Amino acid sequence: MNNLLKKILEVLEQNGPLKAKKIALILDPTRTEVTHKHVSSVLHQELKLNLKGLHQDEQYVWEYKKPAITTISFDSTSNWLSASNIENSLRKYPNLLSLRNNVIFDFSNKSLFLDCILKILSLTSQLIKVGSTVTLKFDKDSDSISYLSRCGFFDKIHKDVIVLPYLPEVSLAKIYNANSENLCEIISITKDDDDSYLLRLAELIKAKLSDEDKKILLSKLRTFIGELVGNVRDHGLSDIDGFIALQIYSSGKIIIAISDSGAGLINTDVVPLIRPLNLVL
Repeated sequence: MNNLLKKILEVLEQNGPLKAKKIALILDPTRTEVTHKHVSSVLHQELKLNLKGLHQDEQYVWEYKKPAITTISFDSTSNWLSASNIENSLRKYPNLLSLRNNVIFDFSNKSLFLDCILKILSLTSQLIKVGSTVTLKFDKDSDSISYLSRCGFFDKIHKDVIVLPYLPEVSLAKIYNANSENLCEIISITKDDDDSYLLRLAELIKAKLSDEDKKILLSKLRTFIGELVGNVRDHGLSDIDGFIALQIYSSGKIIIAISDSGAGLINTDVVPLIRPLNLVL
């Protein structure tokens, strides 16, 4: 933000709404260094760039309201966050998806389970859609950054989401994609996909099942997962993808997480749906 714009916005916050001529007069009573043309030029440029909180009415009066900042942190005693932890925190902000503000998710000292990761993907996309600015804050040396890169989170996140302290330059998911017996990286569910990724999910699950369980469970699981994916594809918001991913933990638990930005969620202020399928073998 350049110095003149900063001064103009300060004037609007303290004295607005105002026309450009009045703003210029406040900034420079002599009208030698700052004129209404300077003010108009700067503000119209920012209006084209969609500066949040800036507005001009039909009478050419300018108004600026700094977007509110909502910081969402997590008081869970566990270092690991699941989708339910996200949901519990979001209950404090029932109108989050109906407001245009700056939303900061503070994941300091926290690691994220797969269902939590997919919920954040869908939720951040919805927040960007309604015009909010979204920031995800992690610890500099957090293991979460590496895992998020490995599972493909940063490849799928909306390009306008701000990641602190940094966004990894290299995607571990792209380097090691499909090269794990315990992880199926995050896959977008779109109206045009061909379901080929369901075969990989089935292969990973099959490798962990006993011969008896393969006969009893595998076919049913494939059908069930296929129906869930089909529901996401058919009923999700047209311009917000759903997501699916799988993680097999050392305990033998298999987590298949499916996120769904279902139709009407934004209008009804309901957070994205997560359908985690938990299998313990």
